[in-house]
Amino acid sequence: MESDDLKHSYYLRAIRTSIGTALREQYRVDEPLTERLAELLRELDEAEGEAQSKRVSKNELSKPAKGSSRTP
Repeated sequence: MESDDLKHSYYLRAIRTSIGTALREQYRVDEPLTERLAELLRELDEAEGEAQSKRVSKNELSKPAKGSSRTP
């Protein structure tokens, strides 16, 4: 297993959970977000989307081509 696998699953989830907990303690959900907080959330979404697309591309490269067999 590569370290990237762990980084993108367990650690990313733990970081996002911690950030969410801290934000909920500081901000009320029924109040509108400040522009700075909205900007930070957009940046997080973009970074997560980029990381996900890299994982998808990596997985597609490791899949066998259609019609081929991977038996030794």
